[in-house]
Amino acid sequence: MRLRRRVEGMMVETYKTFLGPAYFFTTDLSEIPVHTRKAIETKVAVDFSGERLLAACGIDRFASRGNFWVVVTEDRVLSFKSPSLQQNFFSDLTGVERAYTGDIMLQSPGNKSNLFSAMLMPKKELADRMFLVIQARWLAVRGRSG
Repeated sequence: MRLRRRVEGMMVETYKTFLGPAYFFTTDLSEIPVHTRKAIETKVAVDFSGERLLAACGIDRFASRGNFWVVVTEDRVLSFKSPSLQQNFFSDLTGVERAYTGDIMLQSPGNKSNLFSAMLMPKKELADRMFLVIQARWLAVRGRSG
């Protein structure tokens, strides 16, 4: 089920599965919920004035506010699954793939990152959307450098 609803005074898309948590999705920096924006700013040095946001998603549940999110900018992909933070720059990536579980895998020399937690996989529609954004940006960056 996909809904557009007001979260903390902002409109974001919400993806809800039957048993799992609800996820928000947005492509606008101002629509990222305040608790998630604060978590991003405290955990990572991202200058959104110089680095444009392409997409962001995260768990929209009170108990886990700011504990899980994925942010895609024009330079990198950030994934935070409390307590671990993963950061992958598009210029370093050698592959962007989908796992059999539906997860998105980013590969770089000596590193393979899964964006979502196996226990907190989002709805397939949201994972597909995030994959398309990441893959399109990776191919664009790879095309420029190669």
